[in-house]
Amino acid sequence: MKTKAEQHIYSDLIEEIRTDGLRTKSFTWKDLATGNCHETGGTVLLISDGRGKFNCTTWTDKTHSGDTWQAVFSAYDQYKLQLFSVGPFNSPRMSDGGPKYPWEATFNFPPQNFDAVVSIIQGSTC
Repeated sequence: MKTKAEQHIYSDLIEEIRTDGLRTKSFTWKDLATGNCHETGGTVLLISDGRGKFNCTTWTDKTHSGDTWQAVFSAYDQYKLQLFSVGPFNSPRMSDGGPKYPWEATFNFPPQNFDAVVSIIQGSTC
């Protein structure tokens, strides 16, 4: 059973220049919960060449059929205009009782939007 979708604004932004000359922006979330599911260590990494990666650890407190954490990410500029959206990305099917599931997803986005991204909102369901 899917729960109501939740929206979570990123909690931190870190910008860096890599040794290969590409720039990165990293957005991280604090511990999140949607329904019976939890996410911790959630991070979206944007690379100035248009590549991106999301990684986190998820788990569920209770399930009768195996839960999945489903995430969609929307990037916004300083004027709160949406630049792009990626996903949905699904966690592995989770059993209850507390096993934790580290996972990641890769994606592409329009590289011309890299400089304008100042926030990312994660929408999630369980």
